[in-house]
Amino acid sequence: MADDQDAAADMPVKTEWVGTYKSENDVFDEQRAFLNTLPQSEKDGRADGLFFSHMESIWGSNDATIQAEDFETIRRISEQGHAYDLCCKYIHDDSIEIGRGSRSGKTNADENEAKIDAYGNDNCQAAHLLSHAEVCHKAFVFISEAAVGRKVDAQPTTKSGRKRKRARVLGSNTNALKRLKILNGVHGKNNTSLKSNQYNKMYLKSQGEVYDTDNPSMLVIPLLPLKQVMDWAMEGHQEPYDILTLTFGPRSRRAAKILETAPQECSDNEVEEARQLLETFVKGVAGSLVENDVFESFRKTELNNTSNLSLIRWKELVQRIKDGSQEMIKVPSRKNPLPANFHVAKARLSKGNSLPDPWLLTLKATINYSAFNKTKLMPACQPWTEDDGAPNTDQGQQDYSKDNIDHAAQLALSKQRGGSCIELFDWDKQ
Repeated sequence: MADDQDAAADMPVKTEWVGTYKSENDVFDEQRAFLNTLPQSEKDGRADGLFFSHMESIWGSNDATIQAEDFETIRRISEQGHAYDLCCKYIHDDSIEIGRGSRSGKTNADENEAKIDAYGNDNCQAAHLLSHAEVCHKAFVFISEAAVGRKVDAQPTTKSGRKRKRARVLGSNTNALKRLKILNGVHGKNNTSLKSNQYNKMYLKSQGEVYDTDNPSMLVIPLLPLKQVMDWAMEGHQEPYDILTLTFGPRSRRAAKILETAPQECSDNEVEEARQLLETFVKGVAGSLVENDVFESFRKTELNNTSNLSLIRWKELVQRIKDGSQEMIKVPSRKNPLPANFHVAKARLSKGNSLPDPWLLTLKATINYSAFNKTKLMPACQPWTEDDGAPNTDQGQQDYSKDNIDHAAQLALSKQRGGSCIELFDWDKQ
């Protein structure tokens, strides 16, 4: 023990976990060395999920009016979406079919064979930030436009005379098809799908249990001002950045154990910077649901599928926003003063672990924060099972099998957990 303490005293301060060309044994040795730099009481608290402050102790919540114009605040322009030029290259070419977008590429990392996340955990799965699910990704069509900095109706379609396979679903709505092309990519062209893009993935331990699920317990927010988040996808701007991480809800302590080897802590100013960014995105994503036809790409059977509880709850929320019966949304508010001796985890995302787009990362934080407030702004449902990249996301626990499932009982349980009470309707008559 004495030797470990002497070695710890000589170690530089840890600021970033890097997995490039490292084995699991290398990572284990680094974890042990890092923990040995900490006081025993802190080590015990981190291991038990009790050291880092939970979101409820750091932030309160206020009501904000849902306004369509707030969506424009988070909408990129074309120069800011340069990293996604391939996702937009073929959207106006009617001769190229839409892809399935079922295969997910690798994370944006350099030889991270140990699959380390930003907190020093190894053998992690890759979480998708913008949905990679077969059905629920269709809810993100207008969000995808904002992420890549394009409005598909700004350029005419190049006609080919070919019949499109998706025409049976989308009818004559060619703009809807273009938006789906951004998400799914196009047939025969690599790297054209936003939801499969390397910047849409991040390594995270237990991501399917605490992060990318219908009942999340964690949010991760870039420690960047809004302008840098908006500019990150510009040519040559893909730099590493720091992140704030908070856990919340009844599983907060369990989720906080993932942060056992988080290398740094956030300052008061950084906590406030992250709160302001999250507030802006919550308002923006809520605003995207006001005027846009976010149901445009769904089949009637998909929207009314009672086994897809997350999609049903989201559909009902959108209806309330559109008919004016829900005018407000919860946004995070500052607790002043912050609790004495608060601890908020800080880490660094880089290609040494994984480096996603901070715009998409903040989008995911927005979805998880709104889930905490029982008004989840985007749905989460089963992912594609086919994935040739890093392990796929778990995006929800819905069961799409043909087994004899009591969907009424499932819906009742969902309501108890914070789901909305809804009345199914015939979408074709709306």
